[in-house]
Amino acid sequence: MSNLVPRDPIPGHPQGLIGGAAPHGYADQGGARGGSWPNGQPPPPNDSIELSELLQILRRRIWLILACVLVGGALAWGVHEIREPRYRATAVIQIEDPRTQMSERLGSVDPARSGADPIRSSLEVLRSRTVLAQIVDEEGLRLIGLHANAAQQALQEVTVEAFALDDTLTLEFSSTGLGVTSARGHASVNVSYGQRATVGGISFRVDEHPGVDQASFELLSRDQAIELVGRNLTSQPRPETNVVDVSYTATDPDVAQRLANRAVQVFQARTASEARAESQRRRQFLEEQLAVADTTLREAQGYLTAFRSDEQVVSTQAQGTEEQLGLINIEMRREELLADRSMYQSILGELGSADPGEMGERIQAIVATPEVAANPVVSSLHAQLMELETERQALTSGPWGLSQTNPDVARIDQQIATTGGRLESAVRSHMQNLDARLAAMTDLRARTAAQIAGRPQALAEEERLLQDVASIRRTMEQLQDEFYRARMAEAVEEGPVQIVDLAPTPHTSEQAGLPLMLVLGLMLGAMVGSGGAFLLEMLNTKVRRREDMEDAMQVTTMGIIPRLSSGGRKRLKHAAASSNGARGGRELVTLHESRSSEAEAFRTLRTNLLYAQHHKPLRAVVVASANPGEGKTTTAANLAITYAQQGLSVVLVDCDLRKPRVGELFGMERRPGMTELVLGQATLEECARPFVPAENLFILPSGTLPPNPTELLGGARTREVLQVLQENFDMVILDSPPLSGGADSSILGAAVDGVIMVVRAGETEIEAVRYAARQLHTVGATLLGSVMNDPDGEAEKYGAYYSYGYYGSTE
Repeated sequence: MSNLVPRDPIPGHPQGLIGGAAPHGYADQGGARGGSWPNGQPPPPNDSIELSELLQILRRRIWLILACVLVGGALAWGVHEIREPRYRATAVIQIEDPRTQMSERLGSVDPARSGADPIRSSLEVLRSRTVLAQIVDEEGLRLIGLHANAAQQALQEVTVEAFALDDTLTLEFSSTGLGVTSARGHASVNVSYGQRATVGGISFRVDEHPGVDQASFELLSRDQAIELVGRNLTSQPRPETNVVDVSYTATDPDVAQRLANRAVQVFQARTASEARAESQRRRQFLEEQLAVADTTLREAQGYLTAFRSDEQVVSTQAQGTEEQLGLINIEMRREELLADRSMYQSILGELGSADPGEMGERIQAIVATPEVAANPVVSSLHAQLMELETERQALTSGPWGLSQTNPDVARIDQQIATTGGRLESAVRSHMQNLDARLAAMTDLRARTAAQIAGRPQALAEEERLLQDVASIRRTMEQLQDEFYRARMAEAVEEGPVQIVDLAPTPHTSEQAGLPLMLVLGLMLGAMVGSGGAFLLEMLNTKVRRREDMEDAMQVTTMGIIPRLSSGGRKRLKHAAASSNGARGGRELVTLHESRSSEAEAFRTLRTNLLYAQHHKPLRAVVVASANPGEGKTTTAANLAITYAQQGLSVVLVDCDLRKPRVGELFGMERRPGMTELVLGQATLEECARPFVPAENLFILPSGTLPPNPTELLGGARTREVLQVLQENFDMVILDSPPLSGGADSSILGAAVDGVIMVVRAGETEIEAVRYAARQLHTVGATLLGSVMNDPDGEAEKYGAYYSYGYYGSTE
C-alpha cells in the first residue's frame, strides 16, 4: 500500500507542528513527569476560598438546601402545634431594708469592698430550699394533675401532710359530689361539693363540678415538688435599681399568677421575720456590752482618782503645763533684761568716747528707746545734759561766738562734765540692778527646769489612765447609740422586701408564635442544608476541577471535553443511524458534528499536543485513564480524526487487549489486528485499514485477545512494531487499558513519546489519578498532560470555564 511508506512533512505545516521549535512561552518540559506550564513551573496552590466558589457550592447543592429548609419549616410547624403553651406571671418587689436607715451593724463589711451584691444575695434566699419548701407546703404543690387543667383549678385549700407517701388519686365527679380513690389502697372517699376530702394525708375541697367526669392526680415527693418549683421560679434585677422581677412559669395562667404572688409573699414574710429576729439578737448583745463597758469605765475612773491622790495634784498634766508656761515666761523676762543691759552698756560707751557738748546728742537715740525712757533718773539727767549742750552751742556758734577759754563757756563745760558724770553713775547703778535681776532669773530658771524634768513619769502614767477612761467612754457612747438604734429597728414591722406590684394574670403565652417559629425553622434548615452542602463538598474526593487534576498529576490540563448540546446530540443520533456500520458514530463528534463545541475541544487538544515541545518530536502517544469508563477510547478516536483532518497520516492502534472497543467504534472486525501484527501472523497492510470517512486515518484493531496481554505488549516485538508504525505514519495514537487494570498502559507509555491521561469529571477519584501518575513515573513514562472528559457537565458546575460556542454548528 502506497499509503504506508514514510511520509515527508506536510506542505504548509512546519516541522515544529510535530516536534519543531515551540512557540514563545512554552519551555522544554521533557522528562518523566512532562508538562507544559509557562516558565516550567506549576502555578502556586491557592488555599483561599473565594465568595464565588462558596456560592457555586450552594448552587450545586440547592436541592439539599431546599429540602432542609422545607424540613425545618415542617418541624417548626409541628413543634408549634404539639407543644403545650406556657404562661409567665411576674411580680415586682423592691429590696431595701428600712432598718438600715436607723441602725448600722458593728463590724459590718462594706458590700462594695467584699465583692458581694446584696440584691443578688437576697435573691439566692428566694430560691433557697427553705423558701421553696414553704411555697410547696402552703400551695399543696405535691399534688399535680396528670391531664385535665380544669380539674387542677377546681381543687381548693390543698394540704399534704409530711408523712404522705407517693400516690395517685383518681377523682370521679358526679352531679352531687365526687369520689376519691387511692392507688395505694386507701379507703375510697365520697363527699359532696364544698366538703373537704381526706385520703392518705391529702386533703382538699372541690366547690363545684369542674366540667370533666374524671381526673387523675399524682402525689410527688417533697424533693420533686421543690425541684419543680425551683425550675419554674426565676428572678431578674432591673439594672441600676433595687427593683427585682420575680416570675413563675406554668401551663395554666392562673397557676402562674398564684404561685408568683405566693413566692413574693413568702419571701417578704420570711425576710421580715429574719430581720426582726436579727434586730432582737443585736439589741440583747448591745445590752450585755453596755453593762460590761459601764463596769470597765468605773474601774478606770477609780484608778485615775487614786493616782492623783497619791501625787497630791488635781491634774499632773495641768500642773506640768503651768510649769512649762512659767519657764517660758522666765526665759522671756531674762532675755528682756539682757537687752536692757546691752542698751545701758551702749550709753556708757558713748559717754566715755564723746567730747564735751556731744554726749547728749550721741546717746539721744538710745535714751529715746522705750526701755531706757522708762527710767526717770536717766531721762532727767539726759534732759539736763541736752539743755546745757544747747546753751553752750548758742555761746560758741556764729561769727561772734565766744572762744573755748571764755569763762562762760568754761562754766558750762564744767556743768556738762558734772551732769555727764552723774548720768554715768546712774547708768552704772541701773546696770548693777539689772545684773542682780539676771542672776535671780537664771537661778529661777534652773529650779523650774529641774521641777519639769521630774514630771514625765507621773505625767505619762496619768496620760495613760486618762486615755483608758476616754477610750472606754467613747466605746460606751457608741454602744448606747447602737442600742437605741437596735431598739428602734426591733420595733419596725416591715422587712427588707417590699412588694411593688403583684403579678397579674398573663393572657399570652411566652413562647414564640407560629410566624416566628416558621422563620426560625426555615433559617435553621437553611443553615443545616448549607452546612451539609459544605460537608459533602469536603467529603467529595472525586476530580471536579482542572486544578484537582493538576495538583494530583503535577501536569497541566491540555483540554476539557464539554457536554454536547441537546441539538448536537440529536444530530449525532441521526448521523449514527446513517453511518456505514460504525456503531460508535454517536461518539465520533469530530466526524459527524465537526462544528460542535465538543469537536472544537478535541481540535484544541490536538493543537496543544502539536505545540508541546519535548526532547524529541511527538510521533507516538498513549491515551490512558485511571479507571474504565472515563472516555479514553472516545478521546483517542476523536483525537486521531482531528490529526487526520490536519492532513497528517494517522494510525489509531487498539492496544486494549482485554476489552477492545476501537474496532467496534469504527465498525471494523477485530482480526487481523495488533496481536497478529506483533506475532508476525499478518502484515501491516493487512492489519492497518483505512477509515474512508476520514482521509489519512488508519485503524489498527486489537486482533485476537491473547491470554497474556502484558507479556505480549512488553516484548521486544511490540517495540519493533511501534517503531515501524512511527516510520510509516506521521502520528501513532495508542488506545490502552486503564492503569488500574494492569501494567499494559505503563509498559506502552515507557515505549512511546508520552502519555495523555483522560479523567472523567465527577467520577474519578483524586487518589486514583495520583496513583496512576505514580505508576507512569515509576516506569519512566512521560506524562504529557491530562484531558478532562465532562460529558455530564460536572466541571461546569464547579466553575470550569470552557466555551466554544463561537464555533457551534448552525442549523
